[in-house]
Amino acid sequence: MSVGTSEWPDSGSDQPRYAPRMRGVVSEWVGGESEYRAAAGVDTRCSEDAASWQAMASADRALATDGWIAEHRLATLDGAPIGHASFRHLPTAVDQDVFVARINVVAEHRSSGVGRKLHDVIEAAAWDHGGRRLLGFVGGAEPSGLQFARALGYREVGQSVEAEIDLTQVDIRPVADVPGVTVAALSDLQARTDWLDRLYRLFIAVERDTPFPVDEVPTPFDVFQARSSDAAGARPEAFLIAVDGGEWVGFTEVRSVEGEPSRWSQELTGVVRSHRGRGIARFLKQESLRRARRFGVTTVRTWNDTTNAAILQINRELGFVPRQTIHQMLRTLNG
Repeated sequence: MSVGTSEWPDSGSDQPRYAPRMRGVVSEWVGGESEYRAAAGVDTRCSEDAASWQAMASADRALATDGWIAEHRLATLDGAPIGHASFRHLPTAVDQDVFVARINVVAEHRSSGVGRKLHDVIEAAAWDHGGRRLLGFVGGAEPSGLQFARALGYREVGQSVEAEIDLTQVDIRPVADVPGVTVAALSDLQARTDWLDRLYRLFIAVERDTPFPVDEVPTPFDVFQARSSDAAGARPEAFLIAVDGGEWVGFTEVRSVEGEPSRWSQELTGVVRSHRGRGIARFLKQESLRRARRFGVTTVRTWNDTTNAAILQINRELGFVPRQTIHQMLRTLNG
């Protein structure tokens, strides 16, 4: 469904906290470069972890290739972008009525009705695409965002911890070997003709035990491929694989942050069930931090579910410091 231009008035709302006080326009999304640039510009003003416009467009194309939905809306005032909302299919969800929703409004226009209007528009569009639930992730560092989500009818279904380590302040000591286990960078394994298939099997084995707020099926192969090697920020030379007797048994995935060469993000770290409890996850994370420092990285950020006590303990021992709680919020749509 395409939603055309709509306006919100100077006054009138049944939600006083977010009552509109201004005029603005939510425009139909065509998908041109200028729109992606404008959307990324809004996101960048709202979050230091915002994706570039190129990464945003690439992710949308990857979903569209398999028939998944990814749509955006821009809010403008006098032609200037002041808000951006998106909703996209979650290919791994068991029930395909779940869309991941995201709304960003620049600081000077919050609490003015912009966010509510954007949400109303994407909710209606998601419903027309079969969406019956919206899943959002709200950082606790912005209490107004959590208040906004609750006012819209979202309920909390889980939490994760965002933590960061300053490699200039923490002594990352040499890694103690795990008997029988070696570590190899993905870049050193990509000469193998079967590297992608082996990595996919490893990823699926780890992913099935990764906490998530909705029930999931294994990540489709093409989505995994885009994530592991084609996506912006992929660093195969620092993507580490644990190997035991030729078997790939664990990995830790890191990415560089566009525009910030000294900052990386550490994504999923996991070990197959048969090899847990041997210190392999710590081995991988610690070695990845040592290598990151050799690449000139000064800070690494990571996110872990609050139910994953083992990995949170490893992070604390390595020197990661919590920055904020990410609230996993779910809203059921009524049509």
